[in-house]
Amino acid sequence: LAYNSAKAPLDDPRVRTALSRAIDSASLIASQNGDGKALGGPITELEPGYADLTAVNAYDPQAARDLLREAGQENLNLTITVPNHYDTAPLDLIKSQLADVGVTITVKPVEFAEWIDRVYVDHAYQLSYVDHAEARDFGNYADPGYYFGYDDAEVQALYAQAMTTTSPAEEDGLL
Repeated sequence: LAYNSAKAPLDDPRVRTALSRAIDSASLIASQNGDGKALGGPITELEPGYADLTAVNAYDPQAARDLLREAGQENLNLTITVPNHYDTAPLDLIKSQLADVGVTITVKPVEFAEWIDRVYVDHAYQLSYVDHAEARDFGNYADPGYYFGYDDAEVQALYAQAMTTTSPAEEDGLL
């Protein structure tokens, strides 16, 4: 589930954190016949720099409600843009879990070519659901021009250092 961090209300870290805390990863994985693993971050344990971050924004609906209230977003309406060839069952569960904390979700299925244009190229979306299982794509998360719109100078500096070091152990630590 990708958040467009460059546009309100998702430019507020409290809103993004609230959405993450509203989603029960264990029930989401169970709904897919247990086919999956909670990562808690953008990269898998097979990649350099992996850290188990599942506890960082762990499922906590009350904390999600509190953060939304603090951010002034208690009755939030968001749209998830998704390629129309994806299974919608996980989205139904996410929609239900977010509704439990006061977030109304509209799921908008689109042709994949439209997803590329609207989401990936134009960044004209709020939330998106798409498979991000490319190896060594960590740099996308440090690039404010990527469609996530995440812009953090510290993350960018650490990533740049990781890409220039000659030490694999130092690269892992920086990532």
